[in-house]
Amino acid sequence: MLETWLVMVLPVLLGTLGMACNQMGRRFMMKDGVFSPLQFSTHLFLVASLYFGAVYLAVWGFIWPQTLPGFWRALMGGTLANIGIQYLAIKAVSYPKGEVSLTSPLMAMTPGLLTILALFLGEFPGKAGCFGIFLMICGSYIIIWSKPPEKWYEYFAPLQRLLLLAKIGRLSPDEREKTIVVSLSLGSAFLGTFGLLFDGLLTRRATDMQGLTFALMVLCFLLAVSFAGFYMIYPDAKNEAQKYFGLRAYKQKKYLIGLAILGLVWLWHIYAINPVYSHAYVAYVGTLKRFSVLLAVIGGYLVFKEGDIKKRLLAAVLIILGVIFISMDGLPERVSAQVQLLGL
Repeated sequence: MLETWLVMVLPVLLGTLGMACNQMGRRFMMKDGVFSPLQFSTHLFLVASLYFGAVYLAVWGFIWPQTLPGFWRALMGGTLANIGIQYLAIKAVSYPKGEVSLTSPLMAMTPGLLTILALFLGEFPGKAGCFGIFLMICGSYIIIWSKPPEKWYEYFAPLQRLLLLAKIGRLSPDEREKTIVVSLSLGSAFLGTFGLLFDGLLTRRATDMQGLTFALMVLCFLLAVSFAGFYMIYPDAKNEAQKYFGLRAYKQKKYLIGLAILGLVWLWHIYAINPVYSHAYVAYVGTLKRFSVLLAVIGGYLVFKEGDIKKRLLAAVLIILGVIFISMDGLPERVSAQVQLLGL
């Protein structure tokens, strides 16, 4: 029991604290509109790659890591998934309405959205899984409500918000922005379905900390290059402050220090959580990771004075309970096994 706590539970819980700090740090860096999402994504992952590279050289030097077959497939798959996951997550918090206590619970919907992939692979949730999905839907539904419903038709307001995305021009500016933030957050969560699977595959095929560090160094570097490439083709910087790839903003110490700390926080949560995939099912690790939602919601309230704290805490608790029931059903692990059978 003590060994399980030290090897599995404690590292993941420490990692969830890092995840919550990461989400609040991104909000801090993006909320003033100093950087465009593509600029900041490039900066963040280049710094993270340099950190991982420094760790690798300091500990193992220039020795090539020993990895299992399928390592590069898992690395490429994880990179492709994270291009979408990370960009959508950073884009969401760049909006004034992209509050941490709103985006964090919605981005934690990954285990529930895993059901869609499971159905395509012929895996169906059991009773516990269905109940977990129901709880997660309730949690996301609550958090999307703008105000408590007073009339029967207002219970359909969250669904209407998503359906009106195609007719977004009909919404008020505030409603339009919140709809975009919600959609970006859910999009990041959906892609996180694939990211979660590739996280487990990559960690196990890396075999040890040397392989894992090498993999993360390469993954972060590929993300930085990808975001820089997208920026060169379709730049998303609009105002004067975002010229010169946003680098001029780092003359302000708060942004320079913020980026340096965020890179370290990235190492913190990765090194705390990813090695646990070698000792536990993806479902169990994914479940424990979702406790970062509560920390992020509380942190958003304390640090950024975000509103609707009671509603968002209730939504976060429901989503976490949903994740627990889905993990009890074993659906994520069955999907992971099916994906490996397909040759990944």
